[in-house]
Amino acid sequence: MPPEQQFVSPNQTPFSPISQTQVPQIGYAGFWLRFLALNLDNLIILIIIALPVRIITAIVGVSFGESSSQTSIGVLIFMIGMSILQIVLTFTYFIFLTNRNQATFGKKLLGLRVVSEDGARLSLGKIAFRETIGKFVSILILGFGYLMVAFTSKKQGLHDKMIGSVVLSNPAERKTWAFVISIIFSTVLPVVAIIGILASVTLAS
Repeated sequence: MPPEQQFVSPNQTPFSPISQTQVPQIGYAGFWLRFLALNLDNLIILIIIALPVRIITAIVGVSFGESSSQTSIGVLIFMIGMSILQIVLTFTYFIFLTNRNQATFGKKLLGLRVVSEDGARLSLGKIAFRETIGKFVSILILGFGYLMVAFTSKKQGLHDKMIGSVVLSNPAERKTWAFVISIIFSTVLPVVAIIGILASVTLAS
């Protein structure tokens, strides 16, 4: 249901006074809220997908690190396969959960959900397009597709515009602890990235 639609109690006429508690505080999710939800999803993906895949890859690499060249080629192929598996599982995470719950874990914890512009559920095909080609194009143009969220009337990114989706925000469903964790992670992540870059430059020099 579109967030701008007003709800009226059955015992009231459309012109009767409506208390604040009777009007759902649902609106379009802005850029920063969606950014926090994405980082929360990235944290979840890191824990349930990326780390297990990397640990398995490292174990196999160490186990066969000093074997024959033929075995080394097999290990390399295995590592490439695990990287592809990680990518597939990541896309599956976003597509499956958005199709099932209208939200990933990160969005759900922050009270967000993805729907069509008229408030209806999106089809699996549209969700798959949004989460793959749509987001790829949004990133490809220097991330401007994501920045559009901050400047469009319905807070839509390019990937939203392409399929006619919007992201709604309901503060009543937001988990405070998840909101705090998302802020902390979003603050720490750039610092870790900068340290990693500086460390790489130092080691290279």
